[in-house]
Amino acid sequence: METDDDITSQHYAFLVSETEFDATFARVRERGLSYWADPYKTKRGQVNAWDDGRGVYFEDPNGHLLEILTRPYGSKGTSAEHPHPLIAEKLEPEKARGAAMNEPRPVREAS
Repeated sequence: METDDDITSQHYAFLVSETEFDATFARVRERGLSYWADPYKTKRGQVNAWDDGRGVYFEDPNGHLLEILTRPYGSKGTSAEHPHPLIAEKLEPEKARGAAMNEPRPVREAS
């Protein structure tokens, strides 16, 4: 299909195992790609811990935002130490504030 229209950047998320995350994330770093803990690209060089898993965002060559994550959105619900921000909005104010401010996990080197 050919078009003269601009292609709008999209977001694609891939649910992966811990092993697949390590392998994919290692390739992202080996290629020197920028990555972020959040889709707004404010936490550069960080990995999030939402739903007590790991997640990271990076761009493909066409500017699409790709995400790999080890836990589905909201899968730990309110029992997560680090609830997904979409879930945290529904929590009581104190816990939601803590969840929104949670620190991303440090980068773990793949073995």
